[in-house]
Amino acid sequence: MGLSPFIMQSTESLIQIVFNTSLAKYGGDLYVAAMGIMSSLMQIFTLLLQSFAQGAQPIIGYNFGSGDFARVKSTIIYCSLFCAVFGLAMWSIAVFLPRLPVLIFTNNAELIALTSALMNIFFMGTCIYGFQLAFQQIFIALGQAKVSIFIAVLRKIILLIPLVYALPAFIRPKTGGVILAEPIADTLAALTCCILFGLTVKRLLVIKKT
Repeated sequence: MGLSPFIMQSTESLIQIVFNTSLAKYGGDLYVAAMGIMSSLMQIFTLLLQSFAQGAQPIIGYNFGSGDFARVKSTIIYCSLFCAVFGLAMWSIAVFLPRLPVLIFTNNAELIALTSALMNIFFMGTCIYGFQLAFQQIFIALGQAKVSIFIAVLRKIILLIPLVYALPAFIRPKTGGVILAEPIADTLAALTCCILFGLTVKRLLVIKKT
């Protein structure tokens, strides 16, 4: 049951290595530094959402097991809405106020300008990323660990890493292709997760009722 969160956390180092080596190759040290800032912001954002969604797990799991589907549904709705709103807020800051979080990490004018420009692309997918994080934790609470593991593997291993290496061959500048891999992977994984969530939850509640 804990394998999905483990995969999400343990692969962060691998993703960081992939991004850094690619950006060092195509853009140099300044791009690596910018990625370090963006990755730190993404990890803070992810941990906050995961913590809230994990707090909802016992409520969902207990009431699902006891057959109180009204409370299961209400908790799912509250958890999903909170994560979605938080994700939208993070996206808004990254798009409209990118310099604000960057100033926490550096006062280098060149690095601030570059990171602020890249954040508009890197965080594009976070407007729906909140749903994915919420649904992954809810899957676990409903005993659907395999689906949660698949989503975790899909986003980082199946989508993100190949895209980081593939997109620079088709997009110029190549650094733009590396950065663009993040929102593409986020969006595709989130949409897949939402579809699976709708189908799985509907099936589970029908089975339990019968």
